[in-house]
Amino acid sequence: MSQVIDLLRELVAIPSVNPSGGEPDDALYGEARMVAHLEAFLGRHKIDCKRQKACDGRENLIAVVEGRSAQPIILESHTDTVAVEGMEIEPFDPRVEGGKLYGRGACDDKGSLAAMVMALVNVAASGTPAQTCVLAATCDEEYRFSGVNALVERPEDVGLSVEQLRTGMACAGEPTGLDVVVAHKGAYRWCLRTRGCAAHSSDPTQGENAIYTMSRLVGLLEEYAESLGARPKPVRGAG
Repeated sequence: MSQVIDLLRELVAIPSVNPSGGEPDDALYGEARMVAHLEAFLGRHKIDCKRQKACDGRENLIAVVEGRSAQPIILESHTDTVAVEGMEIEPFDPRVEGGKLYGRGACDDKGSLAAMVMALVNVAASGTPAQTCVLAATCDEEYRFSGVNALVERPEDVGLSVEQLRTGMACAGEPTGLDVVVAHKGAYRWCLRTRGCAAHSSDPTQGENAIYTMSRLVGLLEEYAESLGARPKPVRGAG
């Protein structure tokens, strides 16, 4: 664990705030510094890495340790963090207190990333594994998911295939209280319209108000959202 903590300290000290639609820079925003640091770290351990462009100025880093089977085990974690405004501690000065490390991204998601990187290093040092092991350090998780989308849509960029992604096992590192979560919330967006019928203001009862119809639908959506919150969390065992 000491090696994981040492690496986590290094990662937390590197600003990688998601620009959330803005442009990455060389000081605070973007993941470029994280990608360069991880690439150099893994290179010192003789692990092959490839960069994959996800959007302008922002890249994924994919590291692979080839195994006897091409069917991969994929360890995925993201390199960006949320903003630092309002933090009461120095965000990029990692410190350990009470057995916990504090700093921006320590929990979401650089802790998982540091653990996965060291896991891959240990696998590589142990000889050829039974299955190919892939580390996917993806960008832009906190905004538009362009990093993981690029990996899924263009795995050939980094020497993987669609079939490998479909048949492999993946573990995504996120703060879950060390529970193994076997499902993930999703988002589905659509355009909803209601139609009415115009009537003269002297007798509005002859028409149909589309706003009233929409208000009833909004109420039903609110009830549905509340029912989702009451469902049990998709957790299996302890990690």
